[in-house]
Amino acid sequence: GLWGGLVATLIADETEDSDGIVGVAYRIASEHSLEVIDKVDFREKGGYLRYVQQVQLGSDTKFTEESKETVEAVFYAGSVNNPSFASKHIRNDLTAMAKIIASAVGPSGKNSEYFFKLCDFCRQVGVKDSHLQELEAEILTIQSRA
Repeated sequence: GLWGGLVATLIADETEDSDGIVGVAYRIASEHSLEVIDKVDFREKGGYLRYVQQVQLGSDTKFTEESKETVEAVFYAGSVNNPSFASKHIRNDLTAMAKIIASAVGPSGKNSEYFFKLCDFCRQVGVKDSHLQELEAEILTIQSRA
């Protein structure tokens, strides 16, 4: 069946060329780390695997090469083999993706709200992603017609 919406997912694929990943790292006090990991493991149980990786920290708003602090971070990545992973047909059809995101509502809220927050974050940290920008424009067009 069809899932509630679409989410941005890190994919564990070492063959993929990448300039890196920009995101947010949270410091968790050691006395809370097991509790937090248990909760996030539960939330990400639907086809995600937990990884530990060294990451380079940037500033609060922009990643800079001058920032040299490296820490160990936990993150979750999905797999294209996950039954909930969007089909290639949907991933290659901007309008189909936009229709799903514009209308889907799940336990965490409106899919479009999640998506727009992702776009806002990318703008805030200086990440320019033409796919996200095109998808955002398409979703806004669909919503303006509703």
